[in-house]
Amino acid sequence: MGKKAEDQIISQAGVIPYRIRSDGSLQVLLITSRVGAWIVPKGKIDEGHTAHEAARIEALEEAGVVGIGGSPEGEPLGHYEYEKLGSKHRVDLYAMPVLRVLEDWPDRDHRRREWMSVDEAIRRVEYPDLRDVLERMERFDRSSGAA
Repeated sequence: MGKKAEDQIISQAGVIPYRIRSDGSLQVLLITSRVGAWIVPKGKIDEGHTAHEAARIEALEEAGVVGIGGSPEGEPLGHYEYEKLGSKHRVDLYAMPVLRVLEDWPDRDHRRREWMSVDEAIRRVEYPDLRDVLERMERFDRSSGAA
């Protein structure tokens, strides 16, 4: 028998935007969802796009940030899952070093964004799997792109 629609998992891609401050500390950028929860930029992978391209587009649209080379790096750091409107979603997350932070972006009127330490980000997000991926950011080797 085939899977019911509600049993199917919708694949999404997202980024954990990051920067290295002049003191060498790592900061990540979180945004608010439309209902105010702290999350990372993520969204569906449209036909014809790779996961990296989808993640880059979401970073620009939802957070107003552009990565170095325009794209997230390497393999996914991990994933998290959530349910929305009765559908299960799985979000593969990529680290994205931020090159530019835009003052104006498509979701500016609907979301807040804030740079913070990884520890603070872990405290703010609600999804346990997302916290786990953020913990990997603490061990993330920014020179090789590996966790």
